[in-house]
Amino acid sequence: MKSEGPSSTSAEIDSLTFRKACGQFMTGVTIVTTIDQKTGPAGLAANSFTSVSLDPPLVLISVDRGANSLRALESSGRYAVHILGAHQEDLCRRFAKSDLSGTEKLEGVSWTPGMGGVPLLDDYLVRFECRVVNAVPGGDHVIYLAEVERLDFEETEAAALGFFRGAYLRSPG
Repeated sequence: MKSEGPSSTSAEIDSLTFRKACGQFMTGVTIVTTIDQKTGPAGLAANSFTSVSLDPPLVLISVDRGANSLRALESSGRYAVHILGAHQEDLCRRFAKSDLSGTEKLEGVSWTPGMGGVPLLDDYLVRFECRVVNAVPGGDHVIYLAEVERLDFEETEAAALGFFRGAYLRSPG
């Protein structure tokens, strides 16, 4: 099967309509953290996270090329993904702000350094520590495929934070 580039039809779909259409897909919400050895720790909110493979354990995130934390991700080659609980909406909103630098988003947030110095938030439902194995351009985003080198979670009945039609929601607990 031959892979082709974007069709001429895709140029006719405006980005606002596409964003609204994608908003019909309910997603989980994560905070991704990383570190730039020169500028320090950084983070961002992401709902473009998915598992890719069980063996080896692989996940991916998709990051806007304009994100403040992109440079840190590129230089580090590592990131941590924190799946958020329903009680963390305010924290997620903070990490989603584009007017704060990736480092400013972590100010006042409790974390400890993980593998490679990547910030690990103290509060999460699940936390994955990852090493980037490939970065692929994807339009106005960069797709980071990574191997999970360590994970931390406990089975719980706690509700997760989600996103649907431009609004936060909570999963059943």
